Amino acid sequence: VSLEQEASPAASPEQEAPADGPKVSDAEIEAVAELIVGGRVVAFTGAGVSAESGVPTYRDPGGLWRKYDMKKVSEIKSFLREPIACWRFELELYRLLQGVRPNAGHHALAELEAQGLLLGVVTQNVEGLHTAAGSRNVIELHGNETKALCIRCSARCSAEEVFRMLGWLDGENKIIEDALPDVSSILRKEAGICSGSSSSSPSPPSSPLLFPAARSRCTSPSASSARSSSSSSSSSTSPEPWRGKKAPPVPRGAPTCPSCGLGLLKPDAIYFGEKLDSPTLRSAERLFAKGRVALVVGSTCRVAPASILPVALRKRGGRLIDVNPVGSRLSKIADSWLRGPSADVLPRLVKAVAARRAPVHGSDAATAGMSGATAGKQLPA
Repeated sequence: VSLEQEASPAASPEQEAPADGPKVSDAEIEAVAELIVGGRVVAFTGAGVSAESGVPTYRDPGGLWRKYDMKKVSEIKSFLREPIACWRFELELYRLLQGVRPNAGHHALAELEAQGLLLGVVTQNVEGLHTAAGSRNVIELHGNETKALCIRCSARCSAEEVFRMLGWLDGENKIIEDALPDVSSILRKEAGICSGSSSSSPSPPSSPLLFPAARSRCTSPSASSARSSSSSSSSSTSPEPWRGKKAPPVPRGAPTCPSCGLGLLKPDAIYFGEKLDSPTLRSAERLFAKGRVALVVGSTCRVAPASILPVALRKRGGRLIDVNPVGSRLSKIADSWLRGPSADVLPRLVKAVAARRAPVHGSDAATAGMSGATAGKQLPA
């Protein structure tokens, strides 16, 4: 199933919470915490989580995709024709992501995993913020654009290494500004350009940057496989269209894999027209098969097959929680819709879960048991 199989927006209109509307109530938080405390939770995250860290999204009015022609920078056919143009777009994305850090929502998910309640995170995002926040079991369905992939031998390296190959970064990983002037003329839409940025949520200063000043060399497929089997690594994409086939030639001036010396280096993300990596998708399916609660955060759930995963868990009798200030395709079938930003809602959930897991003494035990029973009636486990 390719990423082109996206449902029509008109099929399920989204409804945004009023700006002056009430926040998610304590009762709603407590009811969901009662489910979370039982464990076996799987998080499914989308662009809304990253937007709260200032990462531009595909659909918001000020998003990077509103500025550039999507077909010229995110379709595999366009990349094979003009890889340099696509890599220039990646350079601008790299500049936008400088200094971006995980927000409180990312850290809350990492904390739930550390407590043994969250089995892992399946994400549609491609900037690596979950791993940067400390989440260990992260499955990146659409890849990771901070990395590059050889479409011939599957070796990987950092995007920074590609930029240095092309002469776009200096010795301190600072962008050489001459590398960017023609980006707009190559990729800009003929129509108007939206400007603006998403609001950023504060994060602890200890959070690592997305692009550490590393000088890592390309790693072989075997090394990548060894890393992906580790609990601290993220799943990623593979050049499935060329498995067992002759890889396309490298256009003149395009970055070539330093591992095999023959393959074209591509951003390690799924482009439109490509299929999801089958092993990665199977890993996500296995994770959801173990879950009892799907915690959907910041996703509109429009793109299949990824969006099917939480729905399948719900159909098996599991519970579905939607955390999103904007209604998604799952909001109406969710057991609970926590209608607020994840950077606000998720830390409150973690706090409520911690209170339920704390030792209870004396007369407080009866009160706590009654509270749990009441919450259970509102949203039974």
